[in-house]
Amino acid sequence: MVANDRPQGPILLITDLSPRCDRAMDRAAALAQSLGTSLMALHVMDTPWLSKLAQPAWRSLQQDQLEQANKRLRADLANAPVNITVLVETGNPIEVIEQIAKQEQCSLIVSGTAREETLGRLVLGNTVERLARRTTTPLLVVRARPFAPYRKIVVAIDFSDGSRQALMAAHTLCADAQLTLYHAFDQVAGIYQLDQPTVTEEIAALIKKAKTFVQSTPGLDRELPIVVEHGSAQDTLPAYVRANDVELLVMGTHGETGVVRTAMGSVAEKLLTRAQCDVLIVPHTNH
Repeated sequence: MVANDRPQGPILLITDLSPRCDRAMDRAAALAQSLGTSLMALHVMDTPWLSKLAQPAWRSLQQDQLEQANKRLRADLANAPVNITVLVETGNPIEVIEQIAKQEQCSLIVSGTAREETLGRLVLGNTVERLARRTTTPLLVVRARPFAPYRKIVVAIDFSDGSRQALMAAHTLCADAQLTLYHAFDQVAGIYQLDQPTVTEEIAALIKKAKTFVQSTPGLDRELPIVVEHGSAQDTLPAYVRANDVELLVMGTHGETGVVRTAMGSVAEKLLTRAQCDVLIVPHTNH
């Protein structure tokens, strides 16, 4: 996504067809409508190892499951106000999702999460966490029921190009929302060396740096609130999200393969599981 550009590719919804994915489905449809793009709904049936010994009865059963899944998806999305393509595939979920996202040039992947449920944690939750590490397409993980468009959004930054891309993606996805920049630092300042800045001085310097960061971001022509806190982001940021009723947390990652390498990227996976709000992970891409 690029600031001030409309997404060109469809939004890809991934679902395991359980009720917990209804929130992601509703959010994906609402975003597709507001952005003027289409929606692809994908359900992947992970081929069991027993299929290697498949008999005709197994193949018949699998085909029936595929048809039932397709029918269920179409029924669930029948009233969605956007153009919809329904896909039901078999194979490794991560590989299938990545293949379709790349093949269809999807602008966004949307998923629910089942972190709190044992069975869902093993299936959907594990898939989402693995996808967050690998995907080259922005990934939105939906937790809350979407009663309205996002209004309160926090973008976590570390002043890298990756976090700049995250900011631009948030601005594109929700141009009318309130965006707040958030930065945490955990250096122990002003204790061991007299010439080191105090925490208060460091916060002031980082706020100034964040303002410059915003001003140098192309396509962003507004001032943004800035929050800088002393502490570990994986601890301070979830607390800030809870205290301020944040609806969406946006984070960038760094690395061509989606492997997290920067300070912000290294805690992205932990924040994905700790933040009690929707989370958008924006992989770093080279332009």
